Amino acid sequence: MFRSGDLVASRINIKSGMIAFVPFKNEDGKPVAEEIRATSEYYKFIPKLDEERKPKILKEYLFIVLTSRPIQLIMDAIATGQYMRLKEEELAKIKIPNPDLKKQEKVIKEFWQEKGKASQLRKDAFSKIDELNGQIEGMILNGKD
Repeated sequence: MFRSGDLVASRINIKSGMIAFVPFKNEDGKPVAEEIRATSEYYKFIPKLDEERKPKILKEYLFIVLTSRPIQLIMDAIATGQYMRLKEEELAKIKIPNPDLKKQEKVIKEFWQEKGKASQLRKDAFSKIDELNGQIEGMILNGKD
């Protein structure tokens, strides 16, 4: 059973970055059901707590690390079979850098800022390509240079 905000990953093809948070709202903007059933082909990552019951690692930081190129390469190397399944005991062997929470928060903040900038650049690039395609179509249809 998964809930909104849970960090989950597919056991199959996890090396392809099949890692995400269960959303709080669906595509229609409606709240997601309180609990979501899934097959046993999904992992749910639950950060360990310290003696004060605070997480030792933040889920967003864990997401960033698990989807990073070095960790993806490790998962690719240890995944097995036709469907590139990653066994739980193999996943558990992967060493995750675990700085203090303030540093994790800084990484999270910087990651999302840069991700936002990259997303905007991608949108701008696609917009420019569409504009150029429109100009070329106009030249072809109107016979102009």
